[in-house]
Amino acid sequence: MAYVSEGLGNLLDWNEVMKFQRKNGSLFNSPSTTAAALVHNYDDKALDYLNMIVSKFGGAVPTVYPLNMHCKLSMVDSLEKIGISRHFSSEIEGILDMAYSFWLQRDEEIMMDVATCAMAFRLLRMNGYDVSSDELSHLAEASNFHNSLQGYLSDTKSVLELYKASKVCVSEHELILDNIGNWSGSLLSEKLCSEGVQGLPILEVEYALKFPFYTTLERLDHKRNIEHFDARGSHILKTE
Repeated sequence: MAYVSEGLGNLLDWNEVMKFQRKNGSLFNSPSTTAAALVHNYDDKALDYLNMIVSKFGGAVPTVYPLNMHCKLSMVDSLEKIGISRHFSSEIEGILDMAYSFWLQRDEEIMMDVATCAMAFRLLRMNGYDVSSDELSHLAEASNFHNSLQGYLSDTKSVLELYKASKVCVSEHELILDNIGNWSGSLLSEKLCSEGVQGLPILEVEYALKFPFYTTLERLDHKRNIEHFDARGSHILKTE
């Protein structure tokens, strides 16, 4: 309810809504929700956040801000998937070092978003960083995901990211990853059989379920990813 609070006005307890405020002063990194909260419950940090984005962007502001880490990790993932990451090694190292620093600090820009958290874990571990699957323990059960914001949005991309992350296992005793792989794989299969997958190419989900990264040949995988690259791929935001 707090996520869509700008449409509910006085029907909400705004003191309860403010419990979702982030360190940057926003609610869910959403200018519209933060503005609504400010109207109903004045807060200095919320006003500072809104002043900052208005001065940064002018008359119009993004639907969600910031999305920096998610965008940067998505760029690294795309470069690696199509096999040209070696041409951007220093830039990628800088992004991953920053992500690793955020991971160690349990920074909310990574930890508060399911897809970003799962992608960060997968990319960091695949690139040799020491990250523990214990940080994903809050997503080990399907019920925890369904109670999250991404579960409320039926965000299939987040489920797919979790499934991919579950396959980057370095020990047979990582039960958290096993649990995540089991429920996320089952949920993706159910979506394929019933309603389809919203916001994602069906082929991408089918390929991930059928061929985990350790079963594919890298060059052939790059070729396939280039052929199926979708420059219009989007992250589910508030207006969607």
